[in-house]
Amino acid sequence: MLKKIIFMFMFFAINFSFAQNLTAIQKFPDSVIIGSSFVVTTTIYGGPLIDFMEFSQPLPKGFSAKNIDSKGGDFEFARNEVKIIWLTPPMQDSYTIRYLIQVPFNVSGKQTRSGKIIYLTSNNERKVFILQTKKILLISPKYTTSTFSTTTATKGAVHISESDDFLSENGKAISEGFY
Repeated sequence: MLKKIIFMFMFFAINFSFAQNLTAIQKFPDSVIIGSSFVVTTTIYGGPLIDFMEFSQPLPKGFSAKNIDSKGGDFEFARNEVKIIWLTPPMQDSYTIRYLIQVPFNVSGKQTRSGKIIYLTSNNERKVFILQTKKILLISPKYTTSTFSTTTATKGAVHISESDDFLSENGKAISEGFY
């Protein structure tokens, strides 16, 4: 019985140690000014056991992208899509790729961003990791944050904690009707 338990433990430990699941986290601003540019940063966590990898992210019509750092991958921007292809991906357990996106002047509203990473494991298993879908708000240059700046005077120290909710000057809750 003890031999069976040890065998099962070793079997699962070996399979777990060779698991090649990739994950990634992508960062970019929540909002950008139309006509400006911003940097997209994607950190990939996967380890050195991947044989081939392709990063792809479609962009809306009119947007353009330029490589900043593709960690040795072949960067391409064509047909409104960013692609980075590695025949031999980086050997680090994690690495970060970066590229610049130029936003055209003739867009508005919100844009949704997503993408995927296709990769082959060392045993030729094809896997796909889908990047988290995020929205980016496109802001007209005439509505930048400087347009909305204000100054508020207070009558002394302000104390806020989670239990205070919203309090008036006399300490009574004023949060009613705000939910």
